[in-house]
Amino acid sequence: GGNARFWGLKLMIDVLGNDLKTVVAVNATMGSASSPPWWPTPTVVYAAGFIKLDGQRIVLLANTNSSAQTIALEGARNGVIHVVDSDHGYGDRPYSNETLQSESIQLRPLAVALVEMPDI
Repeated sequence: GGNARFWGLKLMIDVLGNDLKTVVAVNATMGSASSPPWWPTPTVVYAAGFIKLDGQRIVLLANTNSSAQTIALEGARNGVIHVVDSDHGYGDRPYSNETLQSESIQLRPLAVALVEMPDI
């Protein structure tokens, strides 16, 4: 078992691995929602993209807010999302894994997710 920090780190190691990666910009949109002017990031959902040596594309999503957020991630349909949130990634409950049925992603408050993008 473990806490969210343990499961978050395990998620990163399992999905991203320890090989070299290229960091790339990601276009993850939150519709018309915007962050308050005092928010430290441009949006309340932080997004970063990675390309592994084998060409696999992975997107990191972190909901930095204490309310649920929905974002659109172009090209994510049929990708696999791994999430640590209030329902997954604590004690003996591992992070969740599920195939995305759409490009719309619902993140619970303070959730961290890695999306393995489908091949193009």
